[in-house]
Amino acid sequence: MTRAPDIYVFRYLRGLWHGIVLFVIGSLAFVFAPNSTFSEARRQFKRFIHRKAEWTDPHPLQKAFDAWHLSGDVSLGIPPQSSNLQYANAGLTLGYVDYPNLSLLNMPFSHPKLKVTGQKFGFTGEDARYEFDNRRIDGMLSTRVEGHIWPYGYTTWRDLLYHADQTEIINPYLVGQNGTILTPRSVHAVNPLNSVTLYIAATYVNYRHRSPIVFEFDEPGWLPAKFERFSTAGKRITKSVYWMPTLDEARSEFGVMLNKKLTPDTDASTAPHWWLLDERFRELVLEDAPPAEKERVLSDLLQEYPDHPDALHYRVLAHLGGSDFTSVWLAAQSEKCQTDSWFLISWTQATWDQVRFLPCLIGELSHGMTYLKHYVLANTLIHFNQSRDNPELREMANLLIQHSYFKNDPAGYSDLLDDFPYLWAKGNDTIVKTSTNGDP
Repeated sequence: MTRAPDIYVFRYLRGLWHGIVLFVIGSLAFVFAPNSTFSEARRQFKRFIHRKAEWTDPHPLQKAFDAWHLSGDVSLGIPPQSSNLQYANAGLTLGYVDYPNLSLLNMPFSHPKLKVTGQKFGFTGEDARYEFDNRRIDGMLSTRVEGHIWPYGYTTWRDLLYHADQTEIINPYLVGQNGTILTPRSVHAVNPLNSVTLYIAATYVNYRHRSPIVFEFDEPGWLPAKFERFSTAGKRITKSVYWMPTLDEARSEFGVMLNKKLTPDTDASTAPHWWLLDERFRELVLEDAPPAEKERVLSDLLQEYPDHPDALHYRVLAHLGGSDFTSVWLAAQSEKCQTDSWFLISWTQATWDQVRFLPCLIGELSHGMTYLKHYVLANTLIHFNQSRDNPELREMANLLIQHSYFKNDPAGYSDLLDDFPYLWAKGNDTIVKTSTNGDP
């Protein structure tokens, strides 16, 4: 009996030794691999290690906040607690961050000028009031839930920050007029939160802020098609090439969408003009500026950068608050499911017959219950909140209730997208939307 522990210790040490040997051999193979296949494998291995470190770090949010240099009070929205995500747990997340004057709230995207005020039938006084007001929130924790970017629905941000995303970019080259290969003379970041180091074949980027990385060349040329991750902002012959990942391409597992200026400013002297227009357009959206002013700035932006990665979403936002917003929103949603702007259905006058066969509803209804489906269906019910006699909508509500945290624990925590289907289906407790515009 006394020998058993020694046997287990021996087996443990032997397994540990075998693991160390295999790790060393594998590491040497990656380091000295001569061909492109192993080079790609080496990059994937480094990416895997980086991701594991990001999620197993006991204080990842704390380090991110320190690196972002945020100033002043910060209030952030985080995913619903029903989400199977590490950062969805408010208590756990708060415990990871020792940041003064930080508050975390479970709620949908925080656009500072969108507001829904309602009243519960059958109640009086303060008990009858229901308010969905985002203006007190500075931004959202941005992460991934079931492979999709959360928050699923959003308008835009003042700054989009990432947890440290250290990545390697293969340097682009231009082809000169006489067919010569032109290599970058320099590279720089337009925001001080990003840092870059240029080497002969690649550039190493510490990417914390969604803004362009600019490659400069001594002579003009054209960018070969194989560099599809880069852009020349619509110019066929250029001396500048830009790299800026889309939201889906960003490798960081979490970040923050801020709608309040809390970070260092962009260096306007080194930023391309189209980026200054981009910043201005996003500011106008958050300020709830008149559609004509947003459309003018967007037109200038897309003239300089026709293939802007956010062009489709920006076109919808430019008309938000205008008389033609319903038709613009329906046109965009008819092309494909635009989950980022689906929650804006409540700011349209769309009818059920116009909405019922849109790609978002057709596609999401064909799958099992997911968080993305929950988001689409719940926001649809919020828009059609006075159509309780519609059997299709009632079936939608009942489906959501079956997966609702609120159903099992109505006295416990829940959020807007969990509450509403339950209250909608109860009839006399239904919330009625009375206002959908924030104060100017």
